[in-house]
Amino acid sequence: MLLLSVKEGDYIMIGDDIKVKIIGGSNVSKVGIEAPKDVAIRRQAVYERDVAATEERVAAS
Repeated sequence: MLLLSVKEGDYIMIGDDIKVKIIGGSNVSKVGIEAPKDVAIRRQAVYERDVAATEERVAAS
């Protein structure tokens, strides 16, 4: 895991085509992400729900 200290308004680049912008916030940080449409961007809870649903479908077949 890479941990970075960044200021509000800074960007973090992932590869050449994914830009993460630190928007700021008080108790919760806000992050803006720009990525190609073919790159899925999901919160961890949504990702885990999707993985579990896929595993259930595979197990049922």
